[in-house]
Amino acid sequence: MKKKKALNTYYIAVPREYDQFLALILVRDKNNKDIVPVRIQDNSVQAQYNATIYKVDLTHYVESNQEEQLIITETYFNRMSALPKKITIFEDQNVEIYDNPHFFSPYPTEKSQTTYKLASSPIFYTEEDATAKGGNIEYGPYRNDGAFTRSKIRLHFENTRPFPVFKNVTRVIEVSHWGNIAIEDFYKLANEGAELTGEYNKVDFNKYTQHTGKNSLKNLKAKLPYNSWGVYYKDEVGNISTSRAFRDSASNSVDMTIEPRFALLGGWKSNFYIGYNLPAKYTLFVEKADPTNYYLRQNSGLIFKGIMAEEFTIKVILPEGATEINYQFPFPLNEVSEEKSFSYFDFEGRPTFVFKIKNVVDYHDQTFTVNYKFSQNSIIREPLMILAIFAAVFI
Repeated sequence: MKKKKALNTYYIAVPREYDQFLALILVRDKNNKDIVPVRIQDNSVQAQYNATIYKVDLTHYVESNQEEQLIITETYFNRMSALPKKITIFEDQNVEIYDNPHFFSPYPTEKSQTTYKLASSPIFYTEEDATAKGGNIEYGPYRNDGAFTRSKIRLHFENTRPFPVFKNVTRVIEVSHWGNIAIEDFYKLANEGAELTGEYNKVDFNKYTQHTGKNSLKNLKAKLPYNSWGVYYKDEVGNISTSRAFRDSASNSVDMTIEPRFALLGGWKSNFYIGYNLPAKYTLFVEKADPTNYYLRQNSGLIFKGIMAEEFTIKVILPEGATEINYQFPFPLNEVSEEKSFSYFDFEGRPTFVFKIKNVVDYHDQTFTVNYKFSQNSIIREPLMILAIFAAVFI
């Protein structure tokens, strides 16, 4: 990428028809530093080139005639659609996708080449400028493309994998200064693959069959913190016993495999809960110089890797009496609000911060911090209230 003058910004263009499906753009520079571009409003570019522009603030200046290497990763959702949209329990799932094989950029491009790695050999593909090698299709090389160069290709191929998406995830983190952090996640899961049509019965399909219902979602794998205890998995009906968990010292996590109450065929949905506890000493820290100053550090990502959440809400419930509350996230939030939560013997309510994030992917699996002040005198309020009630009743 040659520059005519010293600069520290770079611009990325995304076709507007694809921008609505964009979950994340991540740019990595030569120092392996990740940069999240900022979307800018440029009505003239949108109108003239039908494009959305993102600005990248580089970590250093690039001098004239100097080259800079950037790795740009764009993560999309719902770009691939089932074709046909409905299939029987005996049919295999096929999908299609439309794309621009050129490097879509606001700058001229000397040379580019695009490779599509498909799940199988294609049923159909646009043959112009293409070379097919099994499940890989290469377009180009294209030379001396102008800015905002585009064309449209279509790929149609077999993909029998399920398309799991979390439509909504809500995580509740309840902080107790009696030594425990209680965490519960509520998931709304959907398999957005080709919808089932026709009859369904457990003779033709069950979770152990391999030749029917190939696009069904039969299990999920999660990674919980290594020190998790009291793990449970349930839905609206009650506890679900089809789950396994073990503490893996090699990956420093609790590896958990869950099976829904029923396998999720295309178009089917399932809601469920996963809860666990963490010893406070591993996630809640106190400042030595000021014993009333606490830092809560928690994970901001999903416990299921490789599955996107369209909406992710994190509720942090602090103990009653917490004050001077601040928070730090390593990425921008879509919405922040504050409310009160009430439990046993609460008078004023527990300060609760609600953080909302959209289009959550593996990148969001990072650590956030909530800082607050809390007097140790407040911790004995509830035990004293219990003693007072017993004294009033029995004495």
